[in-house]
Amino acid sequence: MAFNPLSLIQLKQKFQIFRKDHPNMPVFGKALKRSALKVGCQYRLTVTTLDGEVLEDGITLTENDVEMIRIFVN
Repeated sequence: MAFNPLSLIQLKQKFQIFRKDHPNMPVFGKALKRSALKVGCQYRLTVTTLDGEVLEDGITLTENDVEMIRIFVN
């Protein structure tokens, strides 16, 4: 899989818009990084579609997960 440097620029631009549209998410992310980025922490995600369908999933963080997330957020 080839890496496209332009995609990083696009991602940065989209993330800036995301932060503007959802100002509490970066604060929440910092709280997660500070206290919930540890092996064994459980993350649950629930999404309700426009049709009312509820999709749920979850993970328990492994050492590899924590390392990958730290690389991504730093």
